[in-house]
Amino acid sequence: MYLVASRDEVDLDGFKRKKAFRAQDGEMGHANNRSGKRGEDLYIRIPMGTEVYVKEGTEYMFKADMVEDGQELLAAEGGKPGYGNARFATPARRAPEIAEKGEEGENANLRLELKVLADVGLIGFPNAGRSTLLAALTGAKPRIAAYQFTTREPVLGIAEIGYNKIIMAEIPALISGAHLGKGLGYDFLKHVKRTKLLIHVLDGESKDPLDDMRMVNREIEFYEPDLLKKPQIVVFNKIDLPEVEEKVKQVGDEIKKLGLPFHAISALTGEGVDKLLPGIGECLRKLEKIKRVEEEPFVVFRPHLKDEK
Repeated sequence: MYLVASRDEVDLDGFKRKKAFRAQDGEMGHANNRSGKRGEDLYIRIPMGTEVYVKEGTEYMFKADMVEDGQELLAAEGGKPGYGNARFATPARRAPEIAEKGEEGENANLRLELKVLADVGLIGFPNAGRSTLLAALTGAKPRIAAYQFTTREPVLGIAEIGYNKIIMAEIPALISGAHLGKGLGYDFLKHVKRTKLLIHVLDGESKDPLDDMRMVNREIEFYEPDLLKKPQIVVFNKIDLPEVEEKVKQVGDEIKKLGLPFHAISALTGEGVDKLLPGIGECLRKLEKIKRVEEEPFVVFRPHLKDEK
């Protein structure tokens, strides 16, 4: 049985419904010295970013971090086949009535933990509209309700920009003290580490959206300072409300002073979302270009100097 990391898988929900898997048994041998057909290998697809732990005794031990699309892990090996009676034939006993049974395959008790591996992570205060925005951008169906911590685990969706597929993850809301374990923050700050780009969603109805943003960034910094080096796009949400639309210019001017891209949108009505998606794609392309440049080796050309006579 193999586990296969797949970019097309977005969560582990399927394992809540089915928890036991069994590969196909091999067939028995046939007449005329024919071997039985071997059982088909079982391939189970899991999301990229899944950590695999194998139970050894009473403890689960780390086995692999499935971070590459198509990465395979042999989770349980099939049993060795048994020999048929032809294997035990001798000149004196050409048709012995003995044969071996095939061995049982391995049993493996696994624990799968998904640490989101996404191109884009949506962060922000509770009720900022991350779930609604994720649904608008990707067609994902996260749970949406008007109370804090509706999102209790990362929700993934796939957006298409041209011919490219972009994995987006809604990171559960952060509150003050998240880095200390308050709210649900500590469990999910770790997911921010695995995203390339952060979309910081601001609640237009908040009394002070900019202060909310500073607080969330502060919690990220307390958890791991290097995470603030990740590029951010700031999205000011709920501009369909008149009282929010009045704040757009003020908030936008402050964000631009920080040198961050700014988009004013309504995730509910879709206003401005059509401009946000290309902006995300452009930012990711720049990041990929930077990565390629950093990975290219420096070549130094030195002129050949003539020997002086």
